Amino acid sequence: MGKPWCVMDSRDGVDKVRQAEAAKSFLSRHCALPVILLPNVWDAMSARIFAAAGFDYLATTSAGVAWALGYPDGEIAPWEEVVAATARIVRAAGVPVTADIEGGYGQSPEAVRNHVAEIIRAGVVGINLEDSHQGSIRSVEDATARLQAAREAARKENVPIVINARCDIFHQQHGEESGRFDATVARCQAYLAAGADCVYPFGLRDPDSIAAFVQDHHRAGQYHRPAWHAGRNGIRAHGSRADHDRFGARAGDNGRYRKACGRPAFDRKLRAVEQPFPSSRCTKAFSIERIAIMKARLDPRRIAPGAMQALLGLQTHVNACGLEHGLLELVKYRASQLNGCAWCMDMHTKDARAAGETEQRLYLLSAWHECSFYTERERAALAWTEVVTRLPDGGVSEAVFATARTQFSEQELVELTMAIIAINGWNRINVAFRTVPGTYRVPGHAIDK
Repeated sequence: MGKPWCVMDSRDGVDKVRQAEAAKSFLSRHCALPVILLPNVWDAMSARIFAAAGFDYLATTSAGVAWALGYPDGEIAPWEEVVAATARIVRAAGVPVTADIEGGYGQSPEAVRNHVAEIIRAGVVGINLEDSHQGSIRSVEDATARLQAAREAARKENVPIVINARCDIFHQQHGEESGRFDATVARCQAYLAAGADCVYPFGLRDPDSIAAFVQDHHRAGQYHRPAWHAGRNGIRAHGSRADHDRFGARAGDNGRYRKACGRPAFDRKLRAVEQPFPSSRCTKAFSIERIAIMKARLDPRRIAPGAMQALLGLQTHVNACGLEHGLLELVKYRASQLNGCAWCMDMHTKDARAAGETEQRLYLLSAWHECSFYTERERAALAWTEVVTRLPDGGVSEAVFATARTQFSEQELVELTMAIIAINGWNRINVAFRTVPGTYRVPGHAIDK
């Protein structure tokens, strides 16, 4: 199994080379069908949920991020907190993330330039910039200057982020209704000329109007920009996935309602997005119906019992090595999250609960960096688990090793490493051969929740 996509080369830095490559890929994806679905995320956990559902790219929602931080929407949240929250989302997602930064959180193009540079350093591959502020529409000159500043920041950071220019003429009901369509077309063409890669006529919902907008956009793009098919001049729009494919829009934003809806409603909406569009790569996500008919590819325990017994022998040693049972369960669960092993996640959450682990610590394990619910010894073990599982290009850093040594003796660290090797082995077997999750029962427990 390949290493998960991640731009973070440490807790303090971003791999700019990988980030730039991901940004280029994101841009090229805008000029291909099927339409990209960009589910909106607001924190590390929501990013994990959508990434696990199979979406290739995620987009932050400015409203959701603000609400999660305890502020209303509209550039009220402190910029530093927004950047920090975005960095957490990028680190947790495992797939590329584009960020909605509203109008750039700045009174001037220079402030926008600085803020775009900071959000790039958080690891994003794209941004959303809108042309309205507090209910009014900025002048074309101001809006284009902000886009030019954003592009300049991207060049200086050596990351060609995808800049999506949002035009709010329809959303704000700006000007006479009869003139809004032409004004939106004119603004969007100006935004592309200023350095935007794609445009978002927010509030343009009527399918016929979207189709007309796309046609005008194509004509302008082909005349002014022969590189249309290279990914400039992409369009993002509301509406159904089928309409987007039919009319030529290149990306769909699922909106920001998720933060306000409960998990059951959230899951129903997610399935509604996935199921009508079998051509979408997001159908890697298994619906409830697909899970019910999912079958294992083969049974390695029956086919190669000697090999499986050897791995079981390693696991038996690990279980008796003297490391705390609760710590080992966290390690097994975290590695299984990283590897996407449903069987092992099901097994080790059940084992952990049976051993007295709390729901809160299990729910937040994927965001353990940001939580205070784990001991220093557990945090060192989790950091060691992540680097040994992922094996980043730079190897295991001295900092991570030094932290581990402050919490574990030499023998304990070797035993911990063997535990990580064992769970990675089980993960790869179960993922490769599609062991169907859900049937594991904790020994001695009649009911597993």
